[in-house]
Amino acid sequence: MRIVLGLAVLLWASLTATSVETSTIEINLFRLINQLPGAAGAPLIGLMQLGALPAVPVIALVCLFGRRVRLARLLAIGGITAWIVAKVLAQLVAQRLLDERVSGAVLHGAVTPGLAFPSTHVAVAAALATVASPYLSRSGRRSAWFLVGAVAVARIYVGAHFPVDVIGGFAIGWIVGSALHLVLGAPRGLPDPRALSVRLDRIGHPMAAVEPLPGAPASFRVQELDGTMLHMRVVDRDRREADWLYRAWRLIAFRDRDDGRDLRGPDHAVEHEALALMVASRAEVPVPQLYWTARLAEGESVVAREWLSGQPLADAAVADPGTLTGAWQALRRLHDAGLAHGNPSASAFVAGPSLVSCVDLRRARLDPTADDKQHDIAGLLASSATIVGPATAVSAARDVVGASALLDALPHLQPLALSRSTRAMLRATPLRLEDLRAMVAGLGTEPPDAVQRPIRVLTRNLGPLLLGLVALALLLTQAGNVQTTLNAARRADIAWLMLAATSAALGYVMAAVALIGATPQPLALGRTSVVQLAGAFTNRLTPAGLGGVATNVRYLERAGSKRSAAVTAVGADATAGFVVHVLMLAILLPLVGLRSSLRLPSPPDLDAYWAVAVFIVVSLAILGVWNWRRRFSSFAALWPRADVAAIVRSPRRLLLLLGGSAGVTSAQAFVLVASLEALGVHLPVVTVVAVFVAGTALAAAAPTPGGLGALEAALVAGLAQVGAPTAPAIAAVLTARLIGYWLPVLPGWLAYRLLRQRETL
Repeated sequence: MRIVLGLAVLLWASLTATSVETSTIEINLFRLINQLPGAAGAPLIGLMQLGALPAVPVIALVCLFGRRVRLARLLAIGGITAWIVAKVLAQLVAQRLLDERVSGAVLHGAVTPGLAFPSTHVAVAAALATVASPYLSRSGRRSAWFLVGAVAVARIYVGAHFPVDVIGGFAIGWIVGSALHLVLGAPRGLPDPRALSVRLDRIGHPMAAVEPLPGAPASFRVQELDGTMLHMRVVDRDRREADWLYRAWRLIAFRDRDDGRDLRGPDHAVEHEALALMVASRAEVPVPQLYWTARLAEGESVVAREWLSGQPLADAAVADPGTLTGAWQALRRLHDAGLAHGNPSASAFVAGPSLVSCVDLRRARLDPTADDKQHDIAGLLASSATIVGPATAVSAARDVVGASALLDALPHLQPLALSRSTRAMLRATPLRLEDLRAMVAGLGTEPPDAVQRPIRVLTRNLGPLLLGLVALALLLTQAGNVQTTLNAARRADIAWLMLAATSAALGYVMAAVALIGATPQPLALGRTSVVQLAGAFTNRLTPAGLGGVATNVRYLERAGSKRSAAVTAVGADATAGFVVHVLMLAILLPLVGLRSSLRLPSPPDLDAYWAVAVFIVVSLAILGVWNWRRRFSSFAALWPRADVAAIVRSPRRLLLLLGGSAGVTSAQAFVLVASLEALGVHLPVVTVVAVFVAGTALAAAAPTPGGLGALEAALVAGLAQVGAPTAPAIAAVLTARLIGYWLPVLPGWLAYRLLRQRETL
């Protein structure tokens, strides 16, 4: 992941360095650093030498004197390789000289003449810091990267490089160091049994024997001097779940429950597990006894608990399926004690001679929600079904926790909500989750709730988002002068912008009115409006408005509706919006056509980009057809006809539903009207509303949050066809999207937090 990210940064820096025009931001940043007071020269020039090639053998020798032979060898390889790669890339990237890019640059000290991109000093320094990071403490890593930053600032200060040059050097060093770790390996951070025994003796806990547990590299079986057996888990700073890049990947790729939710430091991690064991033990939950926790070294802690003699549940249940009852009783008592296990599977239970104990509470939740407990039930049910079969597993669970608890957990019974070990067990057996879900659903009389599918953002969101952004970029290139667009935005009328913001706020009230009409039970207008504002935050995280759908469903459930009734109401709300949209298109487009003849769009001068444009249009069309078909088929499958008929038979509810939906679309369209007026573009209101309705219909083809990218492109193109100047039209569309789409995110997040605290969501 680091290599891929580094290559992306290096590619961007290379393209930027070869561009004809240098951005104003880069020039200003260069001047800011290059014109620092002369007193900064001596320390900066001194620090700059840490990135010079002769510094590599010096630092390697220091490591050799410190008996860090492997680290010295890696530093030498990494530093020299980064220097060579930077020199080769400097010959490949044709960059203009510094004095051609900016005038009046101050040259401090002796600056080596030659090509500026990339900075070899920064490449060497970044490579050394990347290679050394796993061997350093947290403060050491921070100091190393601070020195890399100091080298980068020094190279700009002496007048040798532009900011993009040092960014390119940093990317090279990061790539080289990461590649060395990938090829030659990096220290895991966990001690072997002999080293662990030495460290335990050093902190005052001598052990007679230390034995690693197979399949669990962080766990050990240890024997104290008096013969007591302990289970010991070592937590270090190099856990995958603690890495910022891994967490960023999980955030981008999946919006689901992560297997590794423990993101605290080693000290906090062991203290959390110890606290969970103490709380469970006080509530008489069968868990191992806690002995002690300790810090072994910098960034490395350990928790010691009782060693339980017995069999893992996966082995015991094969010989005696009755042991499943003990596991379910232990889980129920854990929930009654106010805890959720967090990582439930058969491997989390040990069957002893007289009872089944719950172990591995590292991811326990001390203040669990209903979803956390349902996740526990789904995980234990799925893993036990792979051992004894679905019929026996469901029967054992029903006898202990009840049929209603199993039905409530049914939405969590799907792969990405289960632990990694449970998914591995499912792959190794012929059991199908669909069969297990059907068996659980048979315990109730109503249709089962829909699966809570984790939203895969990477392919379903980012791909169409990139297509939309490329389409917008192609349109922006037709503006000819982006500065003209910015100048148009600076002359905006504040009064019209305030009206645009008011109209955006009114849209949330009208959305609440529509939801009230779709729901048979009474709802408060104010609270429902705040829920719609919270949906403005959740919708930014998911494609195709799924975040708002989930928020409204949860709100209606908390208000007393059943899941099926809540889904029906939200589905009716969405369908009413679709119907109103179609009606407005059918009415407004003929009116606009009668008032002024629309010009057929002339082919844009895209030159070599025509193939890209065709690909974008076709891709968005295919995605749109698939997206809308999937959404409406899902709603149709969940709708009880009686509930839909009740809406149609009630004039008041039908008026609120359709009127609120029309109000939402009208309020959003008026944001664009007011933005155009604020920028001095005067078009008939009907024409602008028609362009907005048509543009949102086209942007629905891209299942991105709010049609991001596609909607902007569609609106700019539509306004250009009705006579709006290109630069002000672009500025107006971007202003309208800022007011109607981005600004509500912060108050939406605050509303979401408030509603969660008050248990409205």
